[in-house]
Amino acid sequence: MTLWPEFESALVQSLERNAKRTAQSPTRSTHFTLRRQRAGAAAVAATAVGIVVALVVGGGGVGSSNASAAQLLRSAAEAAANQPSPHLGPGEFYFVRGRTTTLVPISRSGAGTVPREAMLAPKARVTIDTWQAWSPTQVGAERIHVVDVSFPTSAARRRWEALGRPKLFAGASRVRRVPRLGNVIEILGPRSITVPQLLALPDTARRVYERLFAGVPGSVALNVAFQCLYLYPLASGLRTAIYRALALVPGIHAGGKARTLTGAVGDVLWARAGGLPGVALRAELIVDPHSGTVLGTRTVIAGPHSLLGVPAGTVYAQGAVVVRTETSSPGPPAGR
Repeated sequence: MTLWPEFESALVQSLERNAKRTAQSPTRSTHFTLRRQRAGAAAVAATAVGIVVALVVGGGGVGSSNASAAQLLRSAAEAAANQPSPHLGPGEFYFVRGRTTTLVPISRSGAGTVPREAMLAPKARVTIDTWQAWSPTQVGAERIHVVDVSFPTSAARRRWEALGRPKLFAGASRVRRVPRLGNVIEILGPRSITVPQLLALPDTARRVYERLFAGVPGSVALNVAFQCLYLYPLASGLRTAIYRALALVPGIHAGGKARTLTGAVGDVLWARAGGLPGVALRAELIVDPHSGTVLGTRTVIAGPHSLLGVPAGTVYAQGAVVVRTETSSPGPPAGR
């Protein structure tokens, strides 16, 4: 889940600067998927609840996922078709809560610009909780807050204390307002779409592919799918079409089972993500093919990672869907 825009921005800027310093300038631009909400003329920067760090690595034509991924997506699509569609009555809100954890560089600049030395040094692990309450007719609310900061190694804690215990996350917030769904513009990979346009998409795989996934690599497509399936009250037919459209995206693979932060176990869809020298990431989407729901996402170090200082196989960031439900007020339901 992309719940820490300041960290992501600092990360990609530092990677780009370090690449330039070593005469290894990236050949393609690197983008993180951000959602922007607009209420009237006022633009409010927000975060997309998805943890896949989708580094754009180039375009691609119509192709297909590999056979095992396509079968998994077919199963998820069939299950989604049998699930009820959300229905928001007058005065109701669509409430979503997610939780993420990520390794964060420790530096005196805190969540600001991250120097190369900090990228290679021991890191802290920051866990963040985010909830949002959406309404098609009313102003909603959201909150992002830090749940826990831990140090996987004693070296990481010593570094943090030696640097004066800098703040490691700058995106926490009190409860703040979000516009009604009709005024939200979602930035999905290289294109944008209003939420009403998203909700009104025809539930055919080809039309969804053309509007959401055409020309983007698999890592971005997985991130876009997660944003849509997690954040918004999509009808069952559209959820089905999104899964079927993903099967048309080349570069998506099936990767066995994985457990999310909430303990839920699902099947993994993954795609390579990269675009900078020394950076090899694997973007993963975790789904339950028996219910057709998305469970979470992970960013995994896929190979030698000279700019991040962590070994291959490390789960650099991960997130989980905690709850999605209808509620009568713009805030967490009781017990949620």
